[in-house]
Amino acid sequence: MEKSEIGEKAAEEIVRRTDKARVGYIKAIFGKDWFDLKNYDMVFNAATQSYDQISKIIVDALRAKDQMITPDTWDLLVAGPLPPASGPASSRTPKFMHRR
Repeated sequence: MEKSEIGEKAAEEIVRRTDKARVGYIKAIFGKDWFDLKNYDMVFNAATQSYDQISKIIVDALRAKDQMITPDTWDLLVAGPLPPASGPASSRTPKFMHRR
C-alpha cells in the first residue's frame, strides 16, 4: 500500500466516502443495515480498548466456541446421532440442541 501525505481534513473525507460506499454495498448485496449491531458477532471500540485487549477477547471467544458441543461432537459423546428433525427430541439430547 502506498503511503500518501495528505492533510487531516482530506483523510477524514476519504474515510467518509469509503464508509458511505461500504454502507451502500452491504445494503445492495446483502440487504442489511451497516449500522445494525445485530449483524455483527462482536463490535470493538479501538479508542477505549487496546489492540492487545481486543485480540485477547477474540482469541478467548474462539477458544470458548471451540469447546461448544455441536451435533457432530454430540454423536461422539453419546455414540449415536441426534434424532431426525421430524422425530421427537431424545431425552439424551441437551435442550439447547433440540431441533425445531
